[in-house]
Amino acid sequence: MEIIKSNKGGDKGYVYVVKYIGISKITWRCSKRCSMKCTGELYTDLKIENPEVKTRHSHSKDDDSVKVEKDLCAMKERSKTGYLSHLKFMRQKFLSWTVTLERRPC
Repeated sequence: MEIIKSNKGGDKGYVYVVKYIGISKITWRCSKRCSMKCTGELYTDLKIENPEVKTRHSHSKDDDSVKVEKDLCAMKERSKTGYLSHLKFMRQKFLSWTVTLERRPC
């Protein structure tokens, strides 16, 4: 599992948000819970390792969604720090997303 932000993570083409932090494990839910009514959930240990599927997803995986989420978080962090170069970074990422989306089959 790859951490994107303090409460977000990505694993095998899905993006998750923290649902609950327990004594020995963290429960993660699919970030598409509201928009796609997905009930996908998984558990990890407190070190955010050894992901274990609790409930399957109701939609197909999207490898690009994890990359896009990471880039969005990076852009938000750069804009908070006041770097003027984040505009160039944002433009570059936007152009790469456009190319990626144009290549995807309908």
